[in-house]
Amino acid sequence: MAKTLLQVEHLQVRFNMEAGTCFGVKDVSFSVTEGVNLALIGESGSGKSVTSLSCMHLLGNKGRISRGLITFEGVDITHAGEKEMQKFRGERMAMIFQEPMTSLNPVLTINFQLSEALHLHSNLSKKEIQNQCRYLLHQVGIGDAEKVLAGFPHELSGGMRQRVLIAMAIACKPRLLIADEPTTALDVTIQAQILELLKSVQAETGITLMIITHDFGVVAEMADEVVVLYGGYAVEQGEVHDLFTNPLHPYTQGLLKSVPSLDASIDTPLYAIPGTVPLMLKEQPGCPFHERCLLGTARCTQSFPRLQERTQGHAVRCFIGEEAG
Repeated sequence: MAKTLLQVEHLQVRFNMEAGTCFGVKDVSFSVTEGVNLALIGESGSGKSVTSLSCMHLLGNKGRISRGLITFEGVDITHAGEKEMQKFRGERMAMIFQEPMTSLNPVLTINFQLSEALHLHSNLSKKEIQNQCRYLLHQVGIGDAEKVLAGFPHELSGGMRQRVLIAMAIACKPRLLIADEPTTALDVTIQAQILELLKSVQAETGITLMIITHDFGVVAEMADEVVVLYGGYAVEQGEVHDLFTNPLHPYTQGLLKSVPSLDASIDTPLYAIPGTVPLMLKEQPGCPFHERCLLGTARCTQSFPRLQERTQGHAVRCFIGEEAG
């Protein structure tokens, strides 16, 4: 039986801002099973990145987990201290951040940054660490390792920096790799190369991926299961093919309708979901999507159902179709 690596239950995250309390996440639940790639998808501001940062305990001084449970390989890490999390980060779970130029320290060499995790989490000698750094760069498709290791981030292209981040993330052979918008700052050709690289790394290492994205193309290419986030809530989740062919939540339907079609006429306007993502300053009684929903009723403004399974493995948080489910 496949092992559950990461379990997130009813996660709520708050940020203490000057204007008051802001919710980064209101209620998100999901699990990541070993060998099963999971994608979190939604618009900017839906809570995707905050969810992933919560799992890594990288929320900063203003953010805190105010409710819920996070377990990794059965160990409760919801309120783990920094010393305890250092045992997990890098060695058991790792993260690729969405902007490689700001994720790498501009004044430190690639060699220093790539070897740091190996110094912390392995018993290798200095010579063995250097050999491992060269191998890691080769593994992510970077040639002339000596030159790259001696260089600085600004001397590399965006695609090369992203490859270095992947090398850093897999250096200690973690069980789970969280990739936060791994292709968002790259051009289309490089995006395809990075996705192929992640596939080859996964095939070689057996690592499990949790992908944070707003791109359904990335979901179709990389994910086995999907969780759709909106307004800080998980509103739908299921197996990727099932969700693509039978989206149940109006928000998911709108997202898929927004994807450009190759069959569409050049004069056909692109579909856009009306309205904007709601502010996350307070908890509201109804569905956060009701102001943008074309199918909503008065009931949607007053209450919000829990995430319920309609068919096996496919759950949705919506009153529409509830009776049929």
